[in-house]
Amino acid sequence: MPNLATKNFRQRRLSTHRFACLLRADHPIYADRLRVADFLKVEHVVVAAGGRSQEVVERFFQRRGIKRKIALRVAHFLGVPLIVAASDLVATVPWAVARDFAEMSPRLAVALPPFDIPGFELKLHWHRRFDNEPRSRWFRDLLVQVFQEDRRSTMPPEPRGERKRTKTGT
Repeated sequence: MPNLATKNFRQRRLSTHRFACLLRADHPIYADRLRVADFLKVEHVVVAAGGRSQEVVERFFQRRGIKRKIALRVAHFLGVPLIVAASDLVATVPWAVARDFAEMSPRLAVALPPFDIPGFELKLHWHRRFDNEPRSRWFRDLLVQVFQEDRRSTMPPEPRGERKRTKTGT
């Protein structure tokens, strides 16, 4: 993997992502924003993929000494909705992932976590020698446009502080 922090590489932010909790729609702890006590009481499924998003979540919990009850680790996000829909496990995943899974299944719901977990940026990187190459520029511009058109997918709604039950929190 090249060192993307050098002067040979350019970057552009595509989107900023926040986190949400995915859980069964009829889970007893479900609310727009989960309570700390409930979050710590239940068991969790953790995505153990080496991706940046999960590193942000795990580092956040570790630095604050937050101990979740981890019942299961999975290699990727694809198994999470089936596991969560059929159990009392809760998954903390990027908002867009949680929202999309919940929109595909009435058995799933999205809640804001009880902690303000820092988000992460998704960036586009390219070598500087492609700065002015027309096809590369066209493709970069296309990616930027796609991400700008779908901003709702990356950020959860602002917390309202209430415990109203809604399917996707929107």
